[in-house]
Amino acid sequence: METSEQQRRPTIVQLRTQLNRYGLDLSALDLADIFWLAQFIEPGAGVQVDTTSKTPNTDTKTNTPKITKTSNTEEPTFELFSDNLPVPESNADQKDSSTEKPKRMPFPAPAAPALRTRLDLARSLKPLMRKVPSRLRFDLDEEETVTQIVETGVWMPIERPIPERWLDLDLVVEGSKTTVLWERAICELQHLTEYQGAFRTVRTWRLQAQTGKVKIFPRWNTQTQKGKQQKSQRPRNPKELLDPSGRRLILFVTDCTSALWRQGMVHETLWLW
Repeated sequence: METSEQQRRPTIVQLRTQLNRYGLDLSALDLADIFWLAQFIEPGAGVQVDTTSKTPNTDTKTNTPKITKTSNTEEPTFELFSDNLPVPESNADQKDSSTEKPKRMPFPAPAAPALRTRLDLARSLKPLMRKVPSRLRFDLDEEETVTQIVETGVWMPIERPIPERWLDLDLVVEGSKTTVLWERAICELQHLTEYQGAFRTVRTWRLQAQTGKVKIFPRWNTQTQKGKQQKSQRPRNPKELLDPSGRRLILFVTDCTSALWRQGMVHETLWLW
């Protein structure tokens, strides 16, 4: 008695023969894949077609003019204005729709730079980027130390100064009523000097007159809303900016319009620096 597998074999062979007649040369592995995938394919639902025809609505009212005939001798009259005509919008509604503001979305846009010659200023600072031996920071010189041990037998480390930037920068800004006009330009100048890499350190100061004398305060843009100095800030003497080694550059930013220039109070400070 033939098994179930032997009974199905002629059917598969016949299917392969029929496929070969139509130009589909499939191997036994291809047929096995087709049969395996067929068990996961669900039969598609039939498309239901609505065969009911829609009859036009004859009850709708049209805005055609009506003809009324009173008698056989009189001429027919036409009703030109029907009650079903659309009512035009009022002027108030049209005004509201026209004055409705469109939706807007704000977006940030870069402003024009206050320093238009920023690239030229950066190039002018390159000669100040040279390095000199430090007087406070040292590093171990391995070659000189080994040479000393071999030649003299003295185990003593030899140090050498670390190269560092040549100058420190003190950016002094005159605090006056017109400083707010140049605030953006001063901020860009400060940013340029800090990130250019030409100076070892960069400090900012604010110069003002107090009790008839010129004083400086740390951080030129640190003020309260009323324009008064903060209590934590104490006035400093301009002599604190002097460096005996001569490795400090003082850059004074001013528009020369304040009372310090008219009274000549700032001249002595500039001569000191």
